[in-house]
Amino acid sequence: MINNVKFTTTHKLKRSITHEWYDVLEDSIIFDKSDADGLSFPHYDAIVITLRIPDTDVKRINVDDGSGACIIHPQVLILMRLEDKIIMRCITLTSFNNAVNRTSREIVLPVLARGVTLETTFHVMNQETTYNTIIGNQ
Repeated sequence: MINNVKFTTTHKLKRSITHEWYDVLEDSIIFDKSDADGLSFPHYDAIVITLRIPDTDVKRINVDDGSGACIIHPQVLILMRLEDKIIMRCITLTSFNNAVNRTSREIVLPVLARGVTLETTFHVMNQETTYNTIIGNQ
């Protein structure tokens, strides 16, 4: 048993997660001047994390609070065996440099972060990127 999840050779039992909304942040992340030692300014590096999406830890996720969309690479969905959950929906996305990209598919997936699960709509974009997923500000 790992993290209250029991694994067997025949199947995996999932722990049920309820949707919770927080009105007040319980913990704050605060940086002071000493945290800036050794940094070159301006400092615009992306925050790259790992999140649990359905039952898989997906690594190399770019958190982009300047983006209004969540994007996932189709290869990630193939590896997760979720191709059959993709629906057809065409939208146009404009990046910060005014480049226009069209997506033709999307998928709604539960994303688990710090004990909270949110149903998130991802636009499927088959474009080369160093990230598996981009989480935008929704």
